[in-house]
Amino acid sequence: MTVTTKRDLIAQVAAQWHAQYYRNGEWKPVLDDASERIYEQLRHLPESAREADVTAIISNDAWTTIRCTECDRNVGVAVVFAGGDKTTLTLCAQCLRTALFRLEDSEYGDPTGHPTNSMTERKDAQHD
Repeated sequence: MTVTTKRDLIAQVAAQWHAQYYRNGEWKPVLDDASERIYEQLRHLPESAREADVTAIISNDAWTTIRCTECDRNVGVAVVFAGGDKTTLTLCAQCLRTALFRLEDSEYGDPTGHPTNSMTERKDAQHD
């Protein structure tokens, strides 16, 4: 499990581009054979570069998009769970909170196996 941010993606975009398009001492053709030029532009981005700066160079936002698997929103930060079969689950904070709430509110949320009703307990605690 890792936390990924847009800032992380932007900081790593040049290295990721290089890994994707440079093989055996040669640049793979992409966007009218501009893969090396694009790499050089990405490599020279300042630390303060924004998503729009990367998009302007590459012509799409695929390299800086963090898409929540549950709600399908493009978010700024997410938790990424890697599966053993190389699948990933990416959850934004809102969907992760919802999942935890549902887990805690389910009969399986209590490690002792006793059913819980955390929603009722929270309401009761607010009235005390």
